Amino acid sequence: MITRRRLFTTASAAVLAAPFAADAQPARRMPRIGVLSNSAGPTDPDRAFTQGLTDLGYIEGKTILVDVRYSNGRSELFPGFVADFLRVGVDIIVGWAPPAIVAARQATRDIPIVFIAVADPVGAGFVETLARPGGNVTGIGPFDELGAKRLEILKETIPSVRHVAVLINPTHRQADAMVKAMTAAAGSLGITIDVLGAASASAIPGAFSEMKKRGVNALAVQPDAMFWLRRQAIVSLAARASLPAIYWVKEYVQIGGLSSYAVSLADMGRRAAPYIDKILRGTKPADLPVEQPTKFELVINLKTAKALGLTIPQSLLQRADQVIE
Repeated sequence: MITRRRLFTTASAAVLAAPFAADAQPARRMPRIGVLSNSAGPTDPDRAFTQGLTDLGYIEGKTILVDVRYSNGRSELFPGFVADFLRVGVDIIVGWAPPAIVAARQATRDIPIVFIAVADPVGAGFVETLARPGGNVTGIGPFDELGAKRLEILKETIPSVRHVAVLINPTHRQADAMVKAMTAAAGSLGITIDVLGAASASAIPGAFSEMKKRGVNALAVQPDAMFWLRRQAIVSLAARASLPAIYWVKEYVQIGGLSSYAVSLADMGRRAAPYIDKILRGTKPADLPVEQPTKFELVINLKTAKALGLTIPQSLLQRADQVIE
């Protein structure tokens, strides 16, 4: 089901409190932010973004309105959501995924657009350069694909690992770049990788059947919104196959996956709030440099490790940001 949730309640008019209010100012229209999300409902990163606005002095229902549209992994819905935003007159559009930014840019070159967690905004054509974005788009997101680092962590977790399956959605915008980076890393680690594609939810079980046929002894799941929405099924299939797996966000590990290494999406969501503040104060997106993520998270599930018969090296546990017991 596609959901729509209004995080901040509406009001017909309000005198804006800090940082916009001054006693002498007349009442102004409450700024309205439209947010496009690939998820099925509110997540920790969504809440971190909202908290970031609160930390800057925005008051729910009094100084700002944030309207979030959830696509539940159906990116084809974004153009319709954007059209709704234009009809109600949003001041800024925020997007959590490249397809959301594409839909917003196709609809407007005037309304400011802020992206979060876009790996290559220059390559995607969203901005001209990181220092001088140009146009109406800026945000947080350029980061190297972390697949190579995940292979390193798998090797450190299981020194004997030699044959790793890489689960990827071949329709992902950066699928080729991901495979290239992991192939290069695998060679230096003495690992053979088998890249198995699943372009739909129905193809995921077949990919796991193929892993069994090929005799892989570990799994790395690459970033993809469809995979994230089917994370419970993927974690269950990995457990059934007794495959140690590393994932691209910690939500997999929280429901039984072995480990994850990723940028902190919550941190990125929180850091997006100052962009909103600056734009509402009058700064143009073209003049706001794109920021890189600075926080990365290693999460390990010891209960899952025990079920797999693995002993996690102490050196890895000491580096972990979270250990689930």
